[in-house]
Amino acid sequence: FAAVAVRWHLQSLVGTSVKPPQNKVQTNKDVKRKKFVVAADIVAIGEMLHDIVFDLQDCGTAGLATQEAIGKMCEEWWIGRDVFVEKGFNKINKSCNAEIEGEEEKERDGEEEEDLLAERFVVQYVPLLVIRCLDSSDSTAANVKRLYNLRHTLFSFDFQDEGSASLLSLLLRCVGHPLFLRTSVGRNFLIHLLSSVDEKITTGGQTVIRIQIPNSRTGVLEGYGQILLGAWKMAYSNNQSGPICAALEDFLQSLMDAALRCPTLSMNKSVRTVLGPLHSDKRYRDTNALLHRLYSPIMYRAARCPNPLIRSNVCTVLADAFPICDPSKKRGDARADLETGIDCMANLMADKDWRVRVASAPMAGRVLETFWDGLGSEQIRRLLDHLIKNQAFDSSTSAVRVAAIKAVTNLLEVPQSHAILRTLLPTLANLFHDKVQQVRLSICNLLIRIKTLRPIKFYHVVPVNHLLARLAREDSSGPVASALTELLLNSYFPSGEGVTGAKQIQRTVTLLLTAPDAAAVFYANISRHLAVNSVSKLMTMLLKCLTASVENDTDIVEEYDEDPVGREKETALGKRSMKRKRQSENQNITDKENGSTLSLEEEREGILIASNTSLMASITDTICCLWESVETSLKDPINEASRDFLVKSFSGVVLGEIHAHFERCATDNELEVKAKEDCNHVCSCILWCAGQMAPADVAGFSNQISRKISSVSHYINQSGDIDLTPHIALLCLWGREADVTATIGRSVLNLLDFAIDGNEFKFI
Repeated sequence: FAAVAVRWHLQSLVGTSVKPPQNKVQTNKDVKRKKFVVAADIVAIGEMLHDIVFDLQDCGTAGLATQEAIGKMCEEWWIGRDVFVEKGFNKINKSCNAEIEGEEEKERDGEEEEDLLAERFVVQYVPLLVIRCLDSSDSTAANVKRLYNLRHTLFSFDFQDEGSASLLSLLLRCVGHPLFLRTSVGRNFLIHLLSSVDEKITTGGQTVIRIQIPNSRTGVLEGYGQILLGAWKMAYSNNQSGPICAALEDFLQSLMDAALRCPTLSMNKSVRTVLGPLHSDKRYRDTNALLHRLYSPIMYRAARCPNPLIRSNVCTVLADAFPICDPSKKRGDARADLETGIDCMANLMADKDWRVRVASAPMAGRVLETFWDGLGSEQIRRLLDHLIKNQAFDSSTSAVRVAAIKAVTNLLEVPQSHAILRTLLPTLANLFHDKVQQVRLSICNLLIRIKTLRPIKFYHVVPVNHLLARLAREDSSGPVASALTELLLNSYFPSGEGVTGAKQIQRTVTLLLTAPDAAAVFYANISRHLAVNSVSKLMTMLLKCLTASVENDTDIVEEYDEDPVGREKETALGKRSMKRKRQSENQNITDKENGSTLSLEEEREGILIASNTSLMASITDTICCLWESVETSLKDPINEASRDFLVKSFSGVVLGEIHAHFERCATDNELEVKAKEDCNHVCSCILWCAGQMAPADVAGFSNQISRKISSVSHYINQSGDIDLTPHIALLCLWGREADVTATIGRSVLNLLDFAIDGNEFKFI
């Protein structure tokens, strides 16, 4: 209660008498401060409470509450240090003032006495508050803020004296404490601690930071960088030639030298993270001058070091610190400093060690990306020639080629570079067929980035025929195939507003006709870049094309059988051309559900007709490939609607009719061997699609397959060769193993009877 009473008394003395200056130009020094006399008894009570504040630490809950009240009283004394005067000081001041001449000396003496009064209430409390900030139970942002408000009390301690060693140790622990690094007010306190209090604290804090760097997270390292930058700025503004500012600059230069000479990449990255805020602040004149003053003696000397690891570190640090120029120099001298940096970069890019060349490529890319407008045309051309003409075709190692291509890809973020790169990028086309996968993948990523730009077209860099040829040779599950699918997605499967299903099918048929091998890889990866719903719609549209092709072929055959004149014409003109002519008289095939229409031009060319067996085989193979790519996703309850849509589209008699048609074509002796193989492949794909659904969804298809197996002797008598593996696999998948066994048994008996008659047969 005594502490609370003293605090209330101090607050009642001040009240609302102290007001801020009314004039914006007027400062606090211009306002004559009103003094409030505090009775000597109250001061004595306050001192007694302050002296026992540490003894209350082990007095339980009540002791901690009393300690908190005393702490708030001490803070009130310090906040009012400019207005509180102990009773008896006024007479002393008057007698002293009579002997001292000059108004400034009077004010200074009064302020010293006032500070002495306030210091009597913080000597014990400040160390206690530091302990509470470091203690895990009391370590809160509120306590850190209270300590920050009392930061100027640290000037009252003599840290050169051995009696302040314990407080010095506590303050150094604050430098590595997470709470101080995590909060903005904590970082501001550390900035004040390292920049203004004492050189001994500054050097000790630097040691703590140096120890913490190897094992700290990125966020902690960035916090240290902000603290060092803020501490140097404050020390530089207070006294740029003082010992604290010199100690901070020496420490920063030691970190720069360590970044250049770190033996491991992880350590180099950690040190550069600490220096990151300093490098980002180089747009300010004082910081830029500091970087030039600290880097110039060590950077270019390290670039000529015999150790290649040090030279590779120079590449990363030079990219962060570029340009190393003295802002106080004239324009011509600054250009000379800039040219020195460009020469150093060119030498590193042509280094004999491949590790240095790998590190120099992103260095050149970052410098060009950041300072494109500030560099001369000759300097830009010089760095680009090293990147595109030399490093991109480095035959010693693929890592250099990959680094150069990635640097060029990042450089495309600069719109001003497009005019120059438009003429240089086609020289990289041959790298698209590099034997190393990472190089090919880097080129694909470059083309994908170019695709988003309007001034440059990706097919001007690498022709489309090269893209399709490479896609056909790539592994369908590899990263290059996926990247190429993303690149060509809008070309062969357009989407968006105004795109109809007819356009999508036209592009799909075009790809299947021109590059079937590339199409197989393309559609194997398309599910990685499209939603399951879009893939399901594409499968349905391809099935409708397949159905329409069978119907077209059936109509042509029927019309051909009913027209004897047509048979004579076909004899003269040829079977193929006559079918195309009759095909042109058919109407457009319209997909009413999707609003897609197949063009008459395609029908006139005889493309969508079942007799085009190679295209039919490609379409069915694409359907199976698409279904297999989304098979796992369709089991997810989220995609239940897509699965129901697929089952509805493929159910009924549609699969049975397609299978029966191509099965009849496969037994046609007039067809070529390749056409028969395509028909058999279509039948196998249809059977696989049927296996993805329940037997009840495919009406009558199960009995059709059973009849096929039971009449095997009939097919052997006609063609001699027959493959029933897909048929048997489908029936077993549907759980009809017993029926399969019985049917095969009857077929074998029939075959044995057939063999007794002396005929040869072959059963596969």
